[in-house]
Amino acid sequence: MKLLRSALVVGLGALTASLLSVAPAGAINRVWGDECFTNPTQPPEGEFMKVWTGAGQSRSTVVCWANAGTVDVALYGVGLVRSGNNKVVITYQKDLNGVYKSRIMNKWERWDLLAEGGPVHKISQITIL
Repeated sequence: MKLLRSALVVGLGALTASLLSVAPAGAINRVWGDECFTNPTQPPEGEFMKVWTGAGQSRSTVVCWANAGTVDVALYGVGLVRSGNNKVVITYQKDLNGVYKSRIMNKWERWDLLAEGGPVHKISQITIL
């Protein structure tokens, strides 16, 4: 009985240590529906972080994100990013086969890539702080 109790204590200790060493998952999530619209000039901007993809195509798509955390994405042809009520870090690749860079955006910031010479090839990661 004493041996069983000792084994149980050791097992629980190991389980607790392994659970404590796991990093907490980010709570970032994609927002769907009416809150996320496709027209970047339509007020209000809203609270969410928004990315417009499909620049140079006949129809663009808006992808919205909310809450703090990090998410790996593959968003191509990005022409506009709005941070909403969030501080955001964007990891992106300006051109195909180019180096990856990061940009920090403050709350309510607008990053108009089309005005800066063309869309970003790919956004690979979004972090809302």
